[in-house]
Amino acid sequence: MDRVLSGSSFCLWAIAAQGGALLYRETNSCLGALLDTRPLVGAHARTTGPRVERDYGVVYGDAVSGAPWFFAMSYSKRIVCLANSRKHSGRCVAGKELTQNPQLGDWVRPVSARPKQELSLAEQRYTNGEEAQLLDVIDIILEQAVPSGHQVENHLVDTAHRWVKVGVLAWHDLDAALDQFNGSLWVDGHSSYNGTNDRIPLAQCAEVGSSLVLMEVENLVLSVALEGLQPKRTVRARFSLGTKAYALGVTDPVIAASYLGRAEGDYVVGRAKLCISLGEPYDGYCYKLVAGVMTP
Repeated sequence: MDRVLSGSSFCLWAIAAQGGALLYRETNSCLGALLDTRPLVGAHARTTGPRVERDYGVVYGDAVSGAPWFFAMSYSKRIVCLANSRKHSGRCVAGKELTQNPQLGDWVRPVSARPKQELSLAEQRYTNGEEAQLLDVIDIILEQAVPSGHQVENHLVDTAHRWVKVGVLAWHDLDAALDQFNGSLWVDGHSSYNGTNDRIPLAQCAEVGSSLVLMEVENLVLSVALEGLQPKRTVRARFSLGTKAYALGVTDPVIAASYLGRAEGDYVVGRAKLCISLGEPYDGYCYKLVAGVMTP
């Protein structure tokens, strides 16, 4: 038996590891359940208000109020970081899962439980204090999938665990992970004053079914210019895919900081791989953003 967890208003639960299964059984008039899961991640437990936490998940319940019990199972995903962009006062991180093949699979966007789901700066740092960088290979502990509208790739982070960097992927190894361009980036034909094909009306956003793509372009130009009613220096990515031209805002903080330090104008980059994200609704639209810029 691993240990018995208890709290002021909790039923007592005995937890035992039996191979790959976790057995939850009652020890004080509480209903138990048998869940098949991956092996335990660790052995530390703590009580925090109305829940008991372990390294692999969270047991919720209240024996006094009679509120139902349920168990939130944490799980680990290994991703290649393809975006670590600005979002409100924090960050939006996204990447593709590195499977055992090894191949790059589905998109994963780790999010927080905050209203706008942004990560704090601390939540995307490693134990040594360094921030997650593009092309880092990272192990992340997550609590559950939390799709939100067209952002179906969202997973809630387990904040009890720091992220672990396990390597760095080479730029050319992303070739197999590129998404196919099918003639448009979700929905085209809607442009802001300074952009080109850079937004989608809110009514159409629910139909797109995804919010992240990885594209390779041959003619990237980064433009620095004053934009907005209250003019602000902005970096915009200009490129073409097929016969379509695009001019999208850049939220990659490394690229933005580098180019905002230069004079206003157009800067030819050429070949690049771009992580393009479809943001949350804003003033009736969802905006396409270049969240990560990766060059050879």
